[in-house]
Amino acid sequence: MTGEKILIVDDEVSEAIATRKLLRKNEFDISGLVINIVDAIQQAGADKPDLVLMKIGIKGSMDVIDAASKIIANYNLPILFIVGDNDIDVISKIKKLNNPVIVIAPYTEIELVKSINIALT
Repeated sequence: MTGEKILIVDDEVSEAIATRKLLRKNEFDISGLVINIVDAIQQAGADKPDLVLMKIGIKGSMDVIDAASKIIANYNLPILFIVGDNDIDVISKIKKLNNPVIVIAPYTEIELVKSINIALT
């Protein structure tokens, strides 16, 4: 699959830019890059991307998993979660969502692209 629109949600700008570059290299389109949860919900609704790539651990007024639940419920969009390998409790919460896909950081380019393709199916 190529050309799918992906919304990147990551509060670490340098990481988000690196992810955007990697995704473009693999022929994905980027619908947006946001650094907070509230903007992620709004952007998901406005752009209707094919996938939301969401980093766990973003600080803000809303929990990331609650925001993901809203995106899934309101827009029926798949979400690929990026989590640290020590986030066992978070992974358990994510598994309760509808068809979650998780990639554990640090990850390779191949792992990320494969995870995206799984999330898009």
